[in-house]
Amino acid sequence: MIKKITIYFIAIIFLSNCGFKPIYLNNEVNFYLSKIEVSGEKSINNQIASSLKIYKNKKNKDNKFFINVSSTKEKKIVAKDSRGNASSFKLTINSQIMVVKNDKVEKSKEFSEEFIYNNSNKKFELKQYEKNIQENLTNKIIEDIILYLYEN
Repeated sequence: MIKKITIYFIAIIFLSNCGFKPIYLNNEVNFYLSKIEVSGEKSINNQIASSLKIYKNKKNKDNKFFINVSSTKEKKIVAKDSRGNASSFKLTINSQIMVVKNDKVEKSKEFSEEFIYNNSNKKFELKQYEKNIQENLTNKIIEDIILYLYEN
């Protein structure tokens, strides 16, 4: 018990004194988006575009660029049971981002997330579960995109 308290106390001292700052709590960003273009899977793109809207700033002219996001969703059967019915699925979400500045492509990167899940006899619950998985995978991709844009 005393060892745990000591370890937590030492960890708190080191983290508070090392200059650690969370990226998402920092109000100052080093980039601004002038425009967000999306193509591909509509529900994924809407979620990405709405999350990136907070980085749009029309006043600041420094380090301003626009991005083009293209997303796809793929659902594959991973395993089948003895009767040939699908027992497991794999949901893969891919998003390609192109950073364009001064009418030329600065850089481009593809982000991909996947998840394997089991089939269910209750189709409504399966659809809701798939929707939840898609939303979570898209959130992971959004975090990766934001970190990628911060690196510019």
